[in-house]
Amino acid sequence: MKTRTSTKPPPSSQTTTAVPPALPQPSSNPPKLVILPSPPVSPSARILTLPHPATRTPTRYLIDPERAVIYEFTALPASCRPKQQRSWILCPWPSETGAGRGEGLVLEKGDLYIATPLDPIFLLLPALCQSEEGHWGTLHDHVFLSPHDLAGRYAPLRMILTSALESKLEASMRVVCDARGSLMGDGEAYYHLDVGRVAAVLMRKARKMVERGTWPASLEEKYVSERLRVPERGIEVDLEGKALERTMTKGTGPADPTAVASPVPLSPESKGKEDDTTADTAVELPPPQSWSHNNDIPSLLRLHTALNYLITSYIPPGLRDRLNPILYHFSNSNPQKFTGPPPLLDLRPLDAHLAHLATLRAQVHALRGLSENILSGQKHGREEEVDGEEMKKRKREAEKKTVSLGVKKLMKADTTGMRKLSSFFGKK
Repeated sequence: MKTRTSTKPPPSSQTTTAVPPALPQPSSNPPKLVILPSPPVSPSARILTLPHPATRTPTRYLIDPERAVIYEFTALPASCRPKQQRSWILCPWPSETGAGRGEGLVLEKGDLYIATPLDPIFLLLPALCQSEEGHWGTLHDHVFLSPHDLAGRYAPLRMILTSALESKLEASMRVVCDARGSLMGDGEAYYHLDVGRVAAVLMRKARKMVERGTWPASLEEKYVSERLRVPERGIEVDLEGKALERTMTKGTGPADPTAVASPVPLSPESKGKEDDTTADTAVELPPPQSWSHNNDIPSLLRLHTALNYLITSYIPPGLRDRLNPILYHFSNSNPQKFTGPPPLLDLRPLDAHLAHLATLRAQVHALRGLSENILSGQKHGREEEVDGEEMKKRKREAEKKTVSLGVKKLMKADTTGMRKLSSFFGKK
């Protein structure tokens, strides 16, 4: 008798699962993405930490000693760019041989830095401001050998100081300082800070910002267009039979800024047409061109904005108070307080124009509040009329509910040809 032989199945091949490679730990000091200038810097260029001109906080700068150029790093956060890149993927260019594959990295933050040229004048101003009034000294005396606390912070700059870079710094000091020749016979020049020269440098740089066509659109919208914007002109007021009629003259502006409009009664013909066309009259203000008595007001405001930007970004706080009377002539400036040459920028027309715009905005705001109060009063009157009709209707409905069912049926009965019951009880 044949028996079934037990056959073992062939051993199955064991499937191996691929283990993904472990990701490296994030770096505590990740690299930053920086766009360097063109032409590229020399191999001797270094990134140094020096005091910031305005805040004196330690700030990094890219300095090329061979080309005598100083760059500052301008940060562009991911939030200020249109596409809002949240991270960066950096990898080498692909090659046919596949070299460099797997050498890329990912930056978690999408910030971008751009190296832009910086005038050495701004880098030297904190050291020059620390010098005592009337003190004369060489470049090394002011920057590296002075007793103030900033001298030690400029030590990294001294380590890479070449003849080209030193000549560049000397030329920058001659722009903002009074210079004297060799007093000790050693061929060195001595310098003393001149605030008037600093003001002239700032004025030239501000004019270049405005006149070269590189004025940023963000500054134009926020600090120029917004401040010179004309108040809204279409303010409509309904006065229930009265309308506000414009009383402007045909000149360059309103005859009296306080008398913008006056109430005038409507004629019967206009009252009849009130159902078809609203009897509202718009209180219109003069056009923007008539308000600007000086066509240079926008350019004056741009120049003022550029100067404020330069002073806030690159001038030490102790020097700003000394620069303001040299740069600006405001409407409230006291001419007897400051002596010397007249200010470089006369801001009195700008102050007067901005004050005029502020007055017009206040008038528009008052008229808008008046129109809102009138409209709310009309709405309240209409609501009272509707409430009165609703009350009468509810009273009639309540009276109907008090009638009995028998009376309701009798009211529906046909009483044609019948005498009233009261006629049987009358006097005969």
